[in-house]
Amino acid sequence: MGMNSRFSFRWLPVVFMLLLGALSAGLAAQPDPIEADPSLAAELAAVDEQIERALRTRYAAIPGLKDIQVDAEGGWLSLSGDVRDAELIQLAAVVAEQQEAVLQIDNRLTVTSDVGERVEPLLMSLWQRGSQLIDALPILIAALLIVLLSLWFGRWLSERRFIERRVRKQPFILHLLRHAIRVVSFGVGLLIALDLLGATALLGALLGTAGVAGIAFGFAFRDVAENYIAGILLSIRQPFSPKDFVVVDGHEGVVARLNSRATILVTPDGNHLRLPNALVFKAVIVNYSRNPTRRFEFELGVAPDTDLDQACRLAERTLNNLPDVLGDPPPLTFISQAGDSTIVLRVQAWVDQRKSDFLKLRSEAVRLVMNAFEQERIVMPEPGLRVSLQGRESAAETAAGEPARSEPRRSQASAASQRDVSPDHGVERVVDQERATAENDLLRPDAPQE
Repeated sequence: MGMNSRFSFRWLPVVFMLLLGALSAGLAAQPDPIEADPSLAAELAAVDEQIERALRTRYAAIPGLKDIQVDAEGGWLSLSGDVRDAELIQLAAVVAEQQEAVLQIDNRLTVTSDVGERVEPLLMSLWQRGSQLIDALPILIAALLIVLLSLWFGRWLSERRFIERRVRKQPFILHLLRHAIRVVSFGVGLLIALDLLGATALLGALLGTAGVAGIAFGFAFRDVAENYIAGILLSIRQPFSPKDFVVVDGHEGVVARLNSRATILVTPDGNHLRLPNALVFKAVIVNYSRNPTRRFEFELGVAPDTDLDQACRLAERTLNNLPDVLGDPPPLTFISQAGDSTIVLRVQAWVDQRKSDFLKLRSEAVRLVMNAFEQERIVMPEPGLRVSLQGRESAAETAAGEPARSEPRRSQASAASQRDVSPDHGVERVVDQERATAENDLLRPDAPQE
């Protein structure tokens, strides 16, 4: 056992030498590593230095980027430091990407939390704008004087007498014309002032915006604009005057006033009726007051066996005796309908509305004609079927042998004294109150009418 141990330790140096020789042979078989070229390394270093110098120069010219740390190594670019906002971080990266030799960018820029650095650009901008304003102050004063002069000139021109003489009978049109002159004068002055300031592009943008807004408002307030324009047209050529009795689209009343949006009528019941001007402008209008004379008519029924000629003459004579009925044109009576049991007579006559009330006189005419018919025993039958028995004589006969006339359906009545037919001014008093409190009335009694 001891002998074997001595043998192993004796050969150990030999084995170690053999292994060392084999390792040396293996290393000798490996190829030699490429040694760095000193000239190439120097050239790369010069390129990195050139990139750093170029970026520092560019960043120094941009406000907020002069303190950026730039490190370049083999085309790898690293940016570090603090800037005011995120936009400067993106701007720094964009500037770095423009360098041809940059392969990759490591952007480590952060937004600073220093209040002073973040407020400084705002203060500088305000200072610059204030300086520019002070420099442009003479031009601003000149532009302001031009605008004020245009306002004064527009007011002065709108108050000239020759404008008032042309439309003196139309106060509303005069007001619109004066307002238009002032607006045009102000617009010209504003255009000159903006051209002096070099801000005509702003005026174009404002006009475009105003045009679009005008179209939108035009559709939204179409009815209002339509009524306003109709009010202007109605005031220029008035189809009626104050206190005229008219019928507009089936609505009747006395004209109280006309404003820019509606026409105000007072109905015979004393109620106020407001009609949109657009409706009045397009409607069929019956004006009972334009012509002072007006014809009234009514119908009366008589029995078929009545002397129609006598009845017609009696009605006409009765109306001729009525003082408020006009003699020219004279009253007229004619047969309107001929039925089995009733003959209808239509009576017509004329009245001067300035002296007599139309409804009162018509009622009085009906009353007097009916009284005249009763006095002359002209029968006015009730509606219904009238049966006549032929071939029999009446039980009551006169001494001369003539049959007795049938009694009228009403007892004989004498004509009473004529009632009052003077014009009723109740509605006119309501109209006078309405016109006295109105501030915007486009109607004038002396205005031209259609």
